[in-house]
Amino acid sequence: MSLRKGSKNLQAKMENAKKGIHQLVFEVTGTYNPKGTSNFLGSVKDEKGKVLLLIKEDEDYNQLTRLLNTSKYMNKLEDMRGLAEYVYDRNLITMDEEEKEEWRKKKRTPVEITLKRI
Repeated sequence: MSLRKGSKNLQAKMENAKKGIHQLVFEVTGTYNPKGTSNFLGSVKDEKGKVLLLIKEDEDYNQLTRLLNTSKYMNKLEDMRGLAEYVYDRNLITMDEEEKEEWRKKKRTPVEITLKRI
């Protein structure tokens, strides 16, 4: 019986911790070839489907290569935590100052991104 009570308390704590976290989707099409020609297109979308960030990699653009090789955020394409920090640091999510300050005190990023290959 105490196990169930503890489980419910843990579940309640998890739900409280996730309040205010923005759920985003990183939709990816095409392929990324770091040493050759790529036809990659990725878009970060919010809950309503609005595109917040577009990342393109082809003959003309090298946005993904620059993000992976020269930034502190992402080391590989599947690094959604790094991409979440990148989106948050660029202020691509609308938040008021009180909410931002609250997340700074918690030392957490209020963004979760799910990778979706199309």
